[in-house]
This record gives sequence, C-alpha cells and structure tokens, in this order.
Amino acid sequence: MEHLTILLLTLPGVFSLSAESNIDGWEGGSAAVHCKYELQKYRDHVKYWCKGYPWQSCHILKKSNSPQETHSRVTIHDDKKKGIFTVILSELKREDNGRYACGIEISGVTLDEGVYIDLTVSDKQLLWMSSPVITAQEGGAVSIQCHYSKDLTLSTKQWCREGEWDKFILGVDHTREGFTLNMKGLEMKDTGRYWCAIKKGEATIGTVMQLKVTAVRLLWVSSSVITAQEGGAVSIQCHYAAHLIHHVKYWCRGDEWSSCENLVQSGLCTPGDKRILNDDKTRAVFTVSVSRLDRADTGRYWCAAENNQVKLGSPVELRVEGSYSEPDGTITLCDS
Repeated sequence: MEHLTILLLTLPGVFSLSAESNIDGWEGGSAAVHCKYELQKYRDHVKYWCKGYPWQSCHILKKSNSPQETHSRVTIHDDKKKGIFTVILSELKREDNGRYACGIEISGVTLDEGVYIDLTVSDKQLLWMSSPVITAQEGGAVSIQCHYSKDLTLSTKQWCREGEWDKFILGVDHTREGFTLNMKGLEMKDTGRYWCAIKKGEATIGTVMQLKVTAVRLLWVSSSVITAQEGGAVSIQCHYAAHLIHHVKYWCRGDEWSSCENLVQSGLCTPGDKRILNDDKTRAVFTVSVSRLDRADTGRYWCAAENNQVKLGSPVELRVEGSYSEPDGTITLCDS
C-alpha cells in the first residue's frame, strides 16, 4: 500500500509553523517567503516547498536537504539558529500563480506540518534596476539606483543582502530618481546578491542584483593623496577601464560617498572655471584641473563614472598647504 503524506495545517493562534498567507509579486521580480517554526521541535527536520491544493495535490518543488542549484528559480535556506527557513522564488512568471505550502517532514507518521501561501504574480512591475549584474572594484565605491512605481512612493523600501534579511542597508530615497544603495571601501566578501525590496509581514518582495567585487582596477588614480600649494593649481588624472569610455565622468566632494556633491562633470565645461574636467577617451583617462586653490579646498574627493543609474567611485585626498601666493594665471581649456 502506497504511503501518503498528509499536510497538517497550523491552526490560527497555535505556533508550530507560520508564514505570510498572501504574497503579491510581479513578473521578473523575486519573493522570499520566511517560514518560522518551533526551533526545539523541528530544528533537524527536513523542510520543503510544494505547490497545489488540497494536500493530495501539493507537489514538492524543493527540499532543504536537496542540492540548492545556483540557477534554480526555487531555493531553500534553513537557518537552524533562528528557526526560520526561507524559500526564495526568483524570476517570477505569471504561471507561478497559485497556492503553495511551507512544509516540515515528520518521520514515522503520516502527518506533516504545513502552512499554505497564496502567490499572485502580476505584470505590473513595482521595483526594478537597470542591470541584474554589477561589477565594482575592491577598495572602491558604488551607487546603484532601484526605481519604483508611484504605488510605492509612501511605502518603506529597503536594501538588504540575501540571507541577511534583518540587516537593512541604509538607502537614499530620491523619489523621482529612485532608491539608491551606496557602498564604499568594497571588499571581496561584499560579492553577493542584494535585494531592493519591500516587506510584507513574513515575506520580502523585490528585485535582485548580483554584485561582483573584482581585484581588477576599473577606476583609479596614481596616488590617493595629493598635496598642492595654496594659491596654485593642481591636475588630478583619473584612469578608467576601457568599458567605461562612454560613462559620464564626475568629480565630486564629500567625506561620505553617499553624500558626495558633484562639482564638475564631463560634457559640461566653462573656460576659466575653478574646476575643469577633460575626458581623454583615447587614453582612457579624465583629468580634473583645479585652480586658485585655498585651504578650504582640502578634503576628500572622488573620481566617479556613471552609466545606467550605476555609479562607480575612487577616493582622492587633496591637501592644500603653504601660505597664500598669487595665482599663476594659468587657465585650463575645456575639451574641444
């Protein structure tokens, strides 16, 4: 006689297993369903995700003890310290609409523990980014814009790293421009999947990008500390990788990358300005020339390049020293 597995639904008010009962996603987006369970009771049990209703039709799509393929649209991560297993649904499609269940295998009996979730996938995109994969350099900085629909204007948006759902990364909400993630001093360990998302109860819904931190230089200066004379002028060369040729180049100032104020950018130049930026695409280097230096110009600056709402940065420390002297009268010309 064939053994049947019956899903024993958790009753309201009884905590054995809980999850958000209704999840609204969109095509191309992702959802993370956080299924909470009694840690002492179910810590070492196999968890699973199935689709179908009633229980006889609930087809198991993924188990916690099965291989978690990198490119699979369904993965399970069981946090046995917190008593939460998270089901990650990637690249949602309209055909994913339906009733699902978080389940826990109960060995030796016919009753599994479970809770049902209704998933609705619409064609209305609420959060999106220009690129699903972003590469930035070790030691540098990156800013990534996540756009959102008007429906989420008043909603709380958040950035988080996949798997670190409670560790929110501070973002800057520019309303019309998007919700921006700013990171500086990048390390190789920062490589990973990051979510621009909204929270709904015990679920995280959003769009995901893969950040790759590389040791290959993408944007750099020969020296990160530059000393110049008060009253004089200085030129800083910012080198960049060939694939950044068509990016907009910036020179901005700020101790923090997230609040760096743009002072000058490529394509916008007026002869005689205190700061001039010339982009030499044949040599893959842009030069920032600053004249009439004074002590107030001392500070942290950033060479930056932006394209498709992704900005890369490399820090430069400018120190203006010495007593004031008459300017040398040199005027840097703009690109012809």
